[in-house]
Amino acid sequence: MEKRLAMAVIVAMLAMTGSAQAGGIATVYTQNFESGTLGAEWSGAGTLESPEGLGAFGFGNWHLMSKSTAPSILTLAGLPPHTSLTLSFSLAIWDSVDAWQGDRFQVKVDDAFVIDEVFGNYVISDLGQSVGPGVPLTPDFTAYMLPNYGYGDFRDSARAVSITIPHSASTATLSFQYPAMQPWPDETFGLDNIVITVPCQLPADLSGDCFVDMKDFVLFASGWLREDCVTPDWCGGADIDASGSVGMKDLAELATQWLTGVGI
Repeated sequence: MEKRLAMAVIVAMLAMTGSAQAGGIATVYTQNFESGTLGAEWSGAGTLESPEGLGAFGFGNWHLMSKSTAPSILTLAGLPPHTSLTLSFSLAIWDSVDAWQGDRFQVKVDDAFVIDEVFGNYVISDLGQSVGPGVPLTPDFTAYMLPNYGYGDFRDSARAVSITIPHSASTATLSFQYPAMQPWPDETFGLDNIVITVPCQLPADLSGDCFVDMKDFVLFASGWLREDCVTPDWCGGADIDASGSVGMKDLAELATQWLTGVGI
């Protein structure tokens, strides 16, 4: 009787609050620069410029172009509990970036290299293809200066990059840099379509949307007082403490995590 009364009280309390998000993986940052304004989370090198012909390959009206050897820096705070971080972005490689001379594109997270790779539009052979992190977005080169998608006279390319790293801090500082860049307009790089995700680490997030709210409570209530919970399902996750039954301890854990996660 006491347990049923407790459930009734919690139902009444929780019904007054809560909103949900979608997605089993928490998207903690996304930026395509289409607002035309660089947010306060960005510092260092880089200005918003047109991607010109690269707009045909997933770039929008704007991308962050760096014309400096200094890094472009993205600072994030308030990340939810997590154990890894996935960074994805589109990389524009403009003009005569020389892979054959060892030019490198570098990305750091919290001052540790996560990408430090030779990249460029020119390799040992004049008709060698674009190299660098990720996979090509643009078609093969056809001549010494072709295809050219804008800005200087040399050929250009773009790549889709994605990397997953161990990470658990509530903050992250990311830097993007081409330290051996020759003076503009000879060569440069640009960024677009930046997405950063982390896996959810909330045991009471039964719906898998990275936020503990009424959707999770409904799922929890469906398993209330069950005593047949076993691995790996644990009564649809309602047996939060994996004890074999759904009771007051699980309810207390749900209440502790209530309205936590991404988007609060």
